[in-house]
Amino acid sequence: MPVPSVKTLSRVSAFEPVEDWVSKLRALCERFEHQQPAFSATCARYFLGEANTITGCHGVECIPAGSNKRSPEIWYVNAGDGYLPTLCIIDGRIKVAAWADIVERGNYE
Repeated sequence: MPVPSVKTLSRVSAFEPVEDWVSKLRALCERFEHQQPAFSATCARYFLGEANTITGCHGVECIPAGSNKRSPEIWYVNAGDGYLPTLCIIDGRIKVAAWADIVERGNYE
């Protein structure tokens, strides 16, 4: 599965987009994507913890799966606002998304 592009990853940070951290984040994504066919919870926490350090965000959080396919478990780097794009692991894949948009569309309790 391809990792997000440098352009897409540049939207994920508390900092202004700077080539240095975007390149580091892309390298981290590539490293983990090639090592894992899918992310376990432990691997997701470790990967996103490293991504959190690179991006200067506010930690790693998880939203448990809801009751249907539109409600996957979401691991994410807390960007401070659920509607800001952030680095997520959804269905075992690395994505850039606003987790609040996913929760609104899904069936979470």
